[in-house]
Amino acid sequence: MTLDELRLEIGTEGYDELTDVERDACLSCSTPTIAALRAFDLLRKKYRPSYRLGRMYEDLSSKYIHYNSLYREYQQMVSRGYLDEAE
Repeated sequence: MTLDELRLEIGTEGYDELTDVERDACLSCSTPTIAALRAFDLLRKKYRPSYRLGRMYEDLSSKYIHYNSLYREYQQMVSRGYLDEAE
């Protein structure tokens, strides 16, 4: 799996939000589908808001909602067989 394949699977916005360590963790996956699921999971955990954040709560909350919905949609497509896990 290459960085370009990961960027294609999760989009440029999600790719830019990942750190180098998180990208490496995603690239260690065997298939692009699993790598994309891992990336969306990392992003939604990264932006999970907490009440201790104050003003940043709204920004992080909207990003969390966005990445959580992407993760769920992607997971549903995999479980329904629209995306093949073993390529």
